[in-house]
Amino acid sequence: MRPAVFSADVLRRFLLRNRIATLPQLKQLLGTEADITVFRKLKELSYRASYSHRGSFYTLDEIARFDERGLCSFDSVWFSRHRTLVATAEDCVTQSQAGYFASEVEDILHVPVKEPLLQLVVRGRIARQPVSGLYLYCAANPRARQRHLRARQALLDQGAAASADIPSGNVSDELRAAIVLFASLLDEQQ
Repeated sequence: MRPAVFSADVLRRFLLRNRIATLPQLKQLLGTEADITVFRKLKELSYRASYSHRGSFYTLDEIARFDERGLCSFDSVWFSRHRTLVATAEDCVTQSQAGYFASEVEDILHVPVKEPLLQLVVRGRIARQPVSGLYLYCAANPRARQRHLRARQALLDQGAAASADIPSGNVSDELRAAIVLFASLLDEQQ
């Protein structure tokens, strides 16, 4: 019996029309039960797996339009120029101006990042330093890490100066801390 021949062009046309697809959708489209058949055809087309949704969505490199951070989304599905969540989180932290707290990385990447950040610290790919009661994730390179820490401290000092105008008797410590963090985030985005 002659083996079945599957066309990568069928996948390409489907993805150009729909932008993203799951493995079950692509298997159904090709008429196969074998995951490996789909991956062989995707490889011919140069594809990306999502870093969100546990990597269960696929798109083509020719479709993805990455922003300045190397991210691309279709609906709520996220893809990265760096391919994996771990590599994307590492780039996000090392390319930052003042390091990032985990919540800031989550806001940027739109997925939970606690485990990937911890993996990167354990592997020595990034570092973390306690700052204002939270861990600040910084570059592993000592010189870059010091630059991140100085820049973050400057942001926190600016935020503290901004919150000093608020009468302390009228505002809780938690609200004052939130104002400081908010002001530092605003400054970082500028």
